[in-house]
Amino acid sequence: MILSTIESVVGSLSKPCAFVYANLFEANGDLDIPSQSEGKDTIFVYVPPLENTDETELNPLIYTTFPLQFFLLKKLQTPTVDYKSKDVQWAIDEARDLAREFIHKLNDQDVIVKGTTINGKIMDGVDKWKVTTEYAFLDYHLFGVSVECDVPVNEGKTGCV
Repeated sequence: MILSTIESVVGSLSKPCAFVYANLFEANGDLDIPSQSEGKDTIFVYVPPLENTDETELNPLIYTTFPLQFFLLKKLQTPTVDYKSKDVQWAIDEARDLAREFIHKLNDQDVIVKGTTINGKIMDGVDKWKVTTEYAFLDYHLFGVSVECDVPVNEGKTGCV
């Protein structure tokens, strides 16, 4: 359910993005294949989480927190081996703004836990994220940002059998 939610949010962003679900090894090999970008110059790479944390409280509902890692990257139409940071900063800024828009729209989704206290911790959506600038990233020399954050979700699942 969270995968389809993330893909849907990416589809609603103000700038069209190709959605790629891949670990970094796969992404490094696949992103230089033109069909992977679906004809779009901005690529959203969703890296599947390797772990998550499940919690319950007094009711059987399962609350899950998982680490979200994604990249917003752009292939520039200029040489990417002898670039100057100031010449590519516009692509970094655009990706950073798009990342903020994504987080904001993700927080608006019903599956995201907001305003709930579980085992003494307040879960209030994605309230903090780390953004790292990526210069000439992967073999395809992409520019943009990577983002890491924790996402609290409740998919309506219970521990009842």
